[in-house]
Order: sequence, then structure tokens, then C-alpha cells
Amino acid sequence: MKTNWQTKKLEECLEYVTYTKKIQRKDFLKSGDYPIVSQEKDLINGYWDNKKDLFQVRVPLVVFGDHTQILKYVDFDFVLGADGVKILQPKKFLDPKFFYYFLQGIDLKSLGYARHYRLLRENNILFPESLSEQKAIVKKLDELVGKTKRLETIYQQKIDDLEELKKSILQKAFNGKL
Repeated sequence: MKTNWQTKKLEECLEYVTYTKKIQRKDFLKSGDYPIVSQEKDLINGYWDNKKDLFQVRVPLVVFGDHTQILKYVDFDFVLGADGVKILQPKKFLDPKFFYYFLQGIDLKSLGYARHYRLLRENNILFPESLSEQKAIVKKLDELVGKTKRLETIYQQKIDDLEELKKSILQKAFNGKL
């Protein structure tokens, strides 16, 4: 199935979002009722117990770390962490995960710890008009991500095994057993 592709400015693709209270890093809990999503690498960065601070996710969205440039696909209710979190809620003509993958392909210049959203919003979003074609692309990308993660696991195990072998050989060498 071949459909037309459209190009729109990033901000034309986003719904207006009302932010809930943002929790500072020093106040994160190690465990709690609600996960905190901030601009750090891990998907969940801490926990919070106050339900009134919960951002309710009706449709999956993307969280962008304004300082870190980290992108997160979020499909669960969460509490906002830190000041550098930008919530990017795509409009209905964009599949949220397609939007997430598209954003991952944008190479932003690093400004250090400065804010990067101003660079991100200068980009156009290119997408098929058909949501079903967007979903088909997402399905293929999900499969590739899964295969990549499996390969990463295999190679990391091989690296770990080589490190153990190296330690074993060095220990034998220093004990005069080689």
C-alpha cells in the first residue's frame, strides 16, 4: 500500500499539554506509588506518593530531556521529574511510536547542558498520511530494535567471557602455572 507523505513543522504536530508539578531530583523517593520520569537515561528515575502530581497519559507520548536530549516513549501515568522535561504529545494524525522513532533519527547539535528544545522544534516531521502505514513502519522498527537488543546481549556476554578468560590467564601466569 503506497500512501502520500506529509511534512509539517514539529510544533504543528503537537497537542497542547498542561504540565503537573515537577519534582526536583533531590526529592525523588527510592520507592513509592507513582513512577517519576525525568530527563535522565533510565525510563523511570524515582518514585513519588502524591497522586495530585500524577500526569495522566491517555495516549502514548514522548518525553524529551531538554538538557540531555534523551527521548522516552511513555505509555503509562507518571510524575514529572526536573525542570528540563518536555512532554511531546503528538496529534491524532501521528502514531505516537512512529513520532518517537522519527525524533530518534534527528541529530541535534549538542549545546552542553543548555536547552535543546529550541533546536528540536526547528525540525520538520515527515510522515505517511496513513496511520496504518505508520503502524506498519513501527512494527518493522520494533522488530529491528528487538533483534539489536538480543545482539547487544550476546556481544556483551562474549565481552564478559573474554574478560574472565583474560583474568584467569593472568592469574595462572602470575602463579607460574603457564
